[in-house]
Amino acid sequence: MRAPGFQTARLRMRALSEGDQALFCRLYTDAESMRFIGRPLSMTRALAAFHWTLQSIREESTGPCFFAIVAKASKRAVGLCAIQPVVRTAQRAEIGIMLAPEVRGKRVLLARASRGREILAEMLAAAGATVDQVVVYESRDIASPDLSIAEILADGKVDYITVTSSAIARSLVNLFGDALHKTRLAAISPLTASVLAEHGVPPAIVAETYTTDGLVSAILAAEAGKP
Repeated sequence: MRAPGFQTARLRMRALSEGDQALFCRLYTDAESMRFIGRPLSMTRALAAFHWTLQSIREESTGPCFFAIVAKASKRAVGLCAIQPVVRTAQRAEIGIMLAPEVRGKRVLLARASRGREILAEMLAAAGATVDQVVVYESRDIASPDLSIAEILADGKVDYITVTSSAIARSLVNLFGDALHKTRLAAISPLTASVLAEHGVPPAIVAETYTTDGLVSAILAAEAGKP
């Protein structure tokens, strides 16, 4: 399945392409890379698997998403990532990462909030990195909303509210409740959108690229498409 790419400060995830053949075959024929997957493939089988994967990306609307992991500094693909939906209605998936031998075993300092999902640390560790985590800011919910914001929201004077995480989605519902029906919510990802929907306030917009830039682009596209 073809899916939108995404990025961090140092890495970019883009859809697998023809130019990734050498990296794909290198990893799938390497015993250490295949340690938790299965027996290494022969070069012939690796080539066949690569072309089958590209074909499935082009043709299927469901199934796994395949990405190349690109280091921004060198602009070089250093690994592969596959995301396989396992419970589509619950927005759950299995994620696998394979890194080139020259980047395995690197030590990673993960600067993070005081709360949040562990998925990035787990993915890095599974790929062979040593991960040290440090909390650089504290994330806390506020007990009550700013009265001026609550007033303009209740009056229907807010065009959009951007929702950039599941925690923020839950906090918004707790703070503003039914008043959220008087504005349009824009979610940064399908996961955040599902949390809003579970609380009875489905978003009007869901970004296709899961970054703040992607969220802004989605809002601008929605505005441009108005009659």
